[in-house]
Amino acid sequence: DVARADITKFPRADIFWASPSCPPWSNARGKRRDFDHSTQLALPGWDEEPDPETKRARALMEEVPRYLQAMIRRGRPVLCGVV
Repeated sequence: DVARADITKFPRADIFWASPSCPPWSNARGKRRDFDHSTQLALPGWDEEPDPETKRARALMEEVPRYLQAMIRRGRPVLCGVV
């Protein structure tokens, strides 16, 4: 589980590219896209629970700032990044 990983020990890179896996975010799947709701409060009965694949992809993307902050604390910030 990436959320439990010790990110301070991850190798540093000058350029960091973090891309979500495409399937959970594609309209081609015939499902409504809801990636913009990840930080909003969920109200009971207002929204359906995302499937496990979508939850995992979202969780991985939410770890990107954690990695970047860890590199700054090490005194070796990432020079540029793409998300």
